[in-house]
Amino acid sequence: MIMEHLSLTFGAISGCHAWGKSSEAALSELVYVFEMIQEEYQDRGETLPEDTD
Repeated sequence: MIMEHLSLTFGAISGCHAWGKSSEAALSELVYVFEMIQEEYQDRGETLPEDTD
């Protein structure tokens, strides 16, 4: 049995990456991870890094 997964990374933020069995699942997970990290930055009074392209 071969299982394939898609991995996504938000390059400007260290640790902001996710995977899923489909592009929709991976993107949904990435949004969830980004929102958690965004909240952590806000709690510390920090701004998110600039996009790195």
